[in-house]
Amino acid sequence: MDKRDKITVGVLIGLVVASWLLYTTWFERHYPPPVASTQPAASSTADTSPSTTQSGATTGPTSGPAISTGLHAIEPPEGKSESVVIGSADKKTHAMQIFLTPHGAGVEKVILNDFKADVHSQTPYTFQEPYANHPGTEPLSSQSIAINGTEINLTSAPWKLIKSDTNSATFRVLIADGDTPVAEVTKTYTLSQRNPSDEGYEVHVDQTVRALADRPLNVKQVVNGPTEPPREIERGGDLSVLAAFADTRHQTIDIDQHLADGGDFKKDAQPLDLSQKDKKHSIWAGQVSTYFNALVLPKVSDNFAQGFTVHARGLDPELEDRHVVMSFESDPVDLKASGQQAAFPLYVYFGPKSRGVLKADGSIYTTYPRNYDATLVIRGGWCGFCTWDWLINVLFYILLFFHTIFRDWGVGIICLVLLVRAALHPLTRSGQIHMMKMQKMAPEMAKLKEKYANDKEALNQAMMEYQKEAMPAQLMGCLPMFLQMPIWIALWSALQSTFELRQAPFLYGLTWIKDLAKPDALISFSHPVPIPLIFTTLHVQAINILPVLMAVATYVNQKYFMPKPTGAMTPEQEQTQKMTQVMSMFFPLMFYTFPSGLNIYYLTSMTLGIVESKIIRDHIKQREEAEKAGRVFVETRATRGARQRGDTTPEPKKGGLMQKFADLQKKVEDMAREQQKNKGKGKRP
Repeated sequence: MDKRDKITVGVLIGLVVASWLLYTTWFERHYPPPVASTQPAASSTADTSPSTTQSGATTGPTSGPAISTGLHAIEPPEGKSESVVIGSADKKTHAMQIFLTPHGAGVEKVILNDFKADVHSQTPYTFQEPYANHPGTEPLSSQSIAINGTEINLTSAPWKLIKSDTNSATFRVLIADGDTPVAEVTKTYTLSQRNPSDEGYEVHVDQTVRALADRPLNVKQVVNGPTEPPREIERGGDLSVLAAFADTRHQTIDIDQHLADGGDFKKDAQPLDLSQKDKKHSIWAGQVSTYFNALVLPKVSDNFAQGFTVHARGLDPELEDRHVVMSFESDPVDLKASGQQAAFPLYVYFGPKSRGVLKADGSIYTTYPRNYDATLVIRGGWCGFCTWDWLINVLFYILLFFHTIFRDWGVGIICLVLLVRAALHPLTRSGQIHMMKMQKMAPEMAKLKEKYANDKEALNQAMMEYQKEAMPAQLMGCLPMFLQMPIWIALWSALQSTFELRQAPFLYGLTWIKDLAKPDALISFSHPVPIPLIFTTLHVQAINILPVLMAVATYVNQKYFMPKPTGAMTPEQEQTQKMTQVMSMFFPLMFYTFPSGLNIYYLTSMTLGIVESKIIRDHIKQREEAEKAGRVFVETRATRGARQRGDTTPEPKKGGLMQKFADLQKKVEDMAREQQKNKGKGKRP
């Protein structure tokens, strides 16, 4: 190919590329892509006015000829294109203020009057704002409307405010075919004042499409979901997407949790469909933090759980602190005559995850279909199965009892740990006794290895027999730990779900800890200081003292009170001991950004455990020394004469978990003694 031919081919390729660019530009201008799949969803608000019905509307396939392709949004003749605020800053009458914008007739922001954004300022708590640098993410903004298969973008449509007062506001936009209006879209927000049933935290949002011409219309609406609340704690797992799936027969719900920083919203992940699970339809969905909820409950049908779909996807998935957008889409509805309408009503909860609100007497939040009180404690992860909601609630109300007495949540946490430690002392003591028995097994194993050093088969047989004899002690050493685990996990969950710890000081404000829901932060930095670790980077925003004290307590516990082999340790045992001590120092790093309330709980429990362990071990050693000296203590029931003289030892109460555990322990020890006797009659191989 000569130079002239190359120039000709280059010109032809340039013309083809230019023609293609011109064509795609023209096509996108006249046939815009569906907004639901190309624009991020935003947060939603709802109110409490009664839901409208779909008068004369029927669901099903489109009937009649399709409308021409010239459908577009036009301004209504009346109204103004302006923002508006419903609610008020008066705490006595309203729980919140909702700032509405004509951009998609969505939410610009929500201010909760009762709460502060930060313990060190008087700035009110603000959430449900669009994500920065992501236009179209206004909460509850109308994404689009599809009429007979044609998608019309409503986010940039010319919505006008046609009516408003303190408690409600209505926006309107028209859909025209050419110059002829064929449909009217109205969107009304209604916010109730404070009342016993919902405390003023629920908003009703009703988007209605009404036919304006005698021609069949098939209508489908898409509305943004809520945006994330601000992060409350400096660790993963704070922000989540929740979806509740309804068992309409029994009127119960199951909640699914998807962490915002989890794998469901990572890069290249498909949009998450939150509509169906195990043949159950979702009934509500939203985004939550540790202490606040933003939940949307559509009422498209009488039983709530049908007539819409929900999707969620990640924005900026390559970032560690990614955002999640949601969309709520109605099923298609046919309008066959002028005046018929299709409504897409939403009830939206913007409020705290507080038992005082979600479990209040007469509250609508405790009844189906809402059941928002189920969000107070969401158990997940590998250990979520080993505790129970009733136990978590019992521990919370005990904590509330201590707070009522001492008027300080930190002191209440310490008292609660003291109470739990006292209740579990019999199990702890039993575990310590058997752990000390296990310590004495290592020398016996070493003797067996020395005795059968040249006979591997005999060594294996002797080891198996010895392990069989030692099994009761091993089981009794581990069993108390497993029995205590559900209680400690429940206590942990109760503290995590206690809204009242947010911005609560420790020791009546006399310490540097001003917020039990945040790290203790003795000295705060203006910018986070990155500290690289093995698998991650820890961003330190302050010098926290409680994790340092936990490191000291953990080291002392590992060095002086964890079971160690008696006698000379093998190199492997020495290496294991060193690794255990080193690993114990990583736990405070894990807890460094945890709330100070949880760290007070952990530090108190660790310190009490050290003291308790020392007392138990000293008692055991004293008893062993007494037995060696010939003074054997035998526990017997008091005689009749002793009871008459008052010289009695209280008999243990029969029944209950502790007595059953004691009976089980006695049976195992009897079996061990019986095996020891049988072994003495025979010879070890």
